[in-house]
Amino acid sequence: MKKVGLGIVGLLGHAGSHLKICEKLKDVKFVAGCDKSAAGRKRGARAGMTVYSDIKEMLKHEKLAAVIISTPNFTHKDISIACLKAGVKVFCEKPMAHTLADCKAMAAAANKYKGFLQIGFELRTCPVMLHIKKMVDGGAIGEVKNIHFFQTPGLKKKGWKLDPKRSGGLFIEKLCHQVDLFRYFLGEPKSVQVFMAQNTVPSYGIMDNCYAVLEFGKGRLAQISFLSGLAAVKKGMKNSDYSKMGHGLRFDFIGTKGSISYNYWEKSVSVTKLVKEKGGSHKVALVSKKIFKNLTPEELYENLVFQDTDFIRRVKEGKKENFSGADSLKTMQVAFACEESAKKRKKVLL
Repeated sequence: MKKVGLGIVGLLGHAGSHLKICEKLKDVKFVAGCDKSAAGRKRGARAGMTVYSDIKEMLKHEKLAAVIISTPNFTHKDISIACLKAGVKVFCEKPMAHTLADCKAMAAAANKYKGFLQIGFELRTCPVMLHIKKMVDGGAIGEVKNIHFFQTPGLKKKGWKLDPKRSGGLFIEKLCHQVDLFRYFLGEPKSVQVFMAQNTVPSYGIMDNCYAVLEFGKGRLAQISFLSGLAAVKKGMKNSDYSKMGHGLRFDFIGTKGSISYNYWEKSVSVTKLVKEKGGSHKVALVSKKIFKNLTPEELYENLVFQDTDFIRRVKEGKKENFSGADSLKTMQVAFACEESAKKRKKVLL
């Protein structure tokens, strides 16, 4: 059977993971790659693909079914639009782009050329989140009224991701995942308000400590607690060491009949039920606790394996995107509103 020809733009960084994933999939092959750097093109050549320094040249000379874009945020718009115009299906790593204008241009191009544009919001293909979504949709905890995300991350080294002019900022580069997940569970928010503390890390150009509240109407809220400077890292750390060193990452889904809590470092999803006792008081009872022991740390949260597999399956089967460019634009609009709220120190209506 003839293999589906794939292209990849950006051959350094995450590209190595994309290559390894697709090597394991049947009927697909990276036949061409594009990178402005000689180091990137060298890596692509070693992987057995034809390499280019210009996206337009790659699209001109190669017949591609789809392209994966693995480049910095500030390059996404031009590359995506060129591929969509050429009739090539596009998977672009999150976020859509570093400015709202660029995001809108990408969504407009997908609509104009009737193209396939999927953004790498990995939590929509994460097995744990799909497990939780199934439970929520099945009424396990009643109607979800509150989702809270808590994280104490390790620090990043210097680079373009810490430059808001190139990354877009914290909510664009990183917390867009959580914003997208909130929309996935609760629909469209009515307002956002972000409270930004003074930065802990002097070298950061983006905010590193904040608390965000997203209002969805009907008494529903989503919150983010993002606290840098608490988690330590030492050489040779094992995964079991991270929680001991102050690293935390969890989602809590609070419903009218109970709750679901996902603790990343424990690999656990706990379900509780609100139980009414005699006399009218209530207690919370633990119903179940599932440990995802067979998933790697990468597979438990933001992982390329499931999003790449989902994308390529849809390309091979001629299906539409898991979620469209227009839908991703809505996520980005909320993320940019969060950045605006933090800077202006006020609530932003949507």
